[in-house]
Amino acid sequence: MHYRALVRVFALICVAAIAATACRSAHAAPAPLFTNGWWTCPDTGSCSAPTLRLWLPSFGGGYSKVESGPVSATCGWGCYEIPNGALVTIRAVPNAGYRFTGWGGKCQGVYTTGCYFHMWNNYVAGATFEPLPSSSGSSSNSSSDPVTAVLDFVVQVSGRGTVVVEGTGISYPTSTCKPPYPCTLTRFLKRSVRVFALPTGGGTFLGWGGGRCWGTQNVCTFKNDFDRYSNRPRITATFG
Repeated sequence: MHYRALVRVFALICVAAIAATACRSAHAAPAPLFTNGWWTCPDTGSCSAPTLRLWLPSFGGGYSKVESGPVSATCGWGCYEIPNGALVTIRAVPNAGYRFTGWGGKCQGVYTTGCYFHMWNNYVAGATFEPLPSSSGSSSNSSSDPVTAVLDFVVQVSGRGTVVVEGTGISYPTSTCKPPYPCTLTRFLKRSVRVFALPTGGGTFLGWGGGRCWGTQNVCTFKNDFDRYSNRPRITATFG
């Protein structure tokens, strides 16, 4: 009787172990894919890729950098390749006459210039800056180009990605445009506007499709003004 009880206990242990293994296999994260020169990972959770990417776009007068942590290589403007699991610290650095206003992306909700985290996935952390308030209240703009002159433009996004449009301080904050509907934004007339193409969900940026932006670079700067046919700017971004 004692022997049969032991056999039953061992059988239950084996069944539990097999079930746990099957459960782990069924809920395991999808394996990363190495495409277009880098590893694509799921949107959330961890990723088993050996090297991951960290992109640090900046909006306004300033920049951000990796202050500490192992950087394997750079992968373009504001882009770093970092070993999986590494602890990194990033730092936002405002230019003269500007101040840091906050982070977006991985460091959303952090209001100090420094932010640290482990690299468990591909991450984006964008730093935003705005001009310091003027002590004299005077404007440096000429009367021929008043700050009250503004112009709307349209951003259309298709595929697995978003377009971030750089803000201009308090007047027009940084905006994010997502598919499938176009978004209409307002910025100062005849000023330069910078837009950033950010793939999501394992997508790939295929390029800007006409309008004021061309090519496959993730960053585009255009002048917010009418063209010779009196058309407003239209920005189109396509992701795969």
